[in-house]
Amino acid sequence: MTDEVSPVESQPAPAPPPPADADFPLIDSPISTGNEVENVRQSVRELNAQRQRDGTAVEPSRDPLPLRWLDSEPKSLRTATRDVSDYHRLEKDDAQFLRGQGWSKADILRLAKDESWLRSTGLSAAEANQFARSGEMPPIKVGLVDDREGLRPQLREFDKIDRALNLKDATRELGNYREVAARAQQDLLAEIEGAEQQQAQQARAAQEQAAAQQQAAAQAAQARAGQQRAAAYQQQLAAAAHWQQLSAAERTAAHELRQMQQWTLTASPQEIATWEGPATARANQLRQELAQAQTLRQAHQVQAAHAHQAQRAQWGKYQDQVYSANLAHHLPHFASPEGRKQLQTSARNLGRSVGLSDAQMNYLWNGGALVDLRDARAQTILAKAAAYDSAVAQLKAIGSKHAPLPAVLRPGVHRPAGSGDADEVRRLERQLETATGNQSLKIATRLTQAKRRLNGGY
Repeated sequence: MTDEVSPVESQPAPAPPPPADADFPLIDSPISTGNEVENVRQSVRELNAQRQRDGTAVEPSRDPLPLRWLDSEPKSLRTATRDVSDYHRLEKDDAQFLRGQGWSKADILRLAKDESWLRSTGLSAAEANQFARSGEMPPIKVGLVDDREGLRPQLREFDKIDRALNLKDATRELGNYREVAARAQQDLLAEIEGAEQQQAQQARAAQEQAAAQQQAAAQAAQARAGQQRAAAYQQQLAAAAHWQQLSAAERTAAHELRQMQQWTLTASPQEIATWEGPATARANQLRQELAQAQTLRQAHQVQAAHAHQAQRAQWGKYQDQVYSANLAHHLPHFASPEGRKQLQTSARNLGRSVGLSDAQMNYLWNGGALVDLRDARAQTILAKAAAYDSAVAQLKAIGSKHAPLPAVLRPGVHRPAGSGDADEVRRLERQLETATGNQSLKIATRLTQAKRRLNGGY
């Protein structure tokens, strides 16, 4: 037996064959070109050929692909590429912000591709060109902020470096720059929020103003409708009053005229031809009688108005005399001519403050209408007059009340009332403890009297 191992024994054992019931797909002629990429391409070609034979292949369309989210009409590849680029550019935050401010898509795209305007915002020529073509903002350049000198200027080509920064100083100044940038960003955000709040307040104020205008217009329309209804009602009242003023003969004549007018609307032509002459003569006679009666009534009304004015003038003089006496009695400081003029001016201002015009006040002064105390203006005037009387009464009540005079203070230590009786009670109680016989009776009597004085006589 030897220690050497034969070559046969050193080889690994072959893999066992698969079981008989194992399900493995068998490929008759596998693709093997020696390259994985070519294997995949060859397999795809054969798969397409198989689908062509089976009739399941889909033939790709050679027509331009329509961009349904942009336009309903087909576009060329260049136009579609440009529209897709513009579409994605309008999705950016800055474009959405301008859209919210009311900008149109065309204006936003025109501004975003204007290199001269982009250079005016601080971008270099290369950066402006890059943004106009791609819509991508250039990377933010990070600066350094020195604690004493502030922001360090950017290094340009061929600039001389006086002092190089070490890693620690550069890290610190970079942190300073980031802090300054963060504060500037917060200030800009606060400014934008303030502008948005101001715009919201302006919009709310505009809405409130529009609502107030609509409400005022609605109130004015309601007032006009009320005035129209009131005018119509006044016309009805005037017609009713005019009808009441007519005499019995005038009412009969007016009723007959109305019947004749209705007859002309309903009668046949033969009847109108037969009775037109007598009806016209009768109508003229009735109108003449009504005109004469109206003239006579107007003359009586003019005489009555003159008589009423004369009576009212006499009554007004008497009322002025009574008013002058009352004014001298209740408000003597207004009885002089200057005081009366001042009081008349204040009365005019009072009437204007409650909504009465000068014409309305003159109309009421001359007896043009009866004053209804239920009217809001009359109630306001009465309320102010009552408030004045109440204030005068309160002043009189305050003046009639006098506060009691304080007690007279004598020099020395202040002793409360009854303190002497309390001392007398304690002294007599001590004497009573040692007294006997008649002496104790006298002390007890004096002690009872002292206690009564201390209790107020009880």
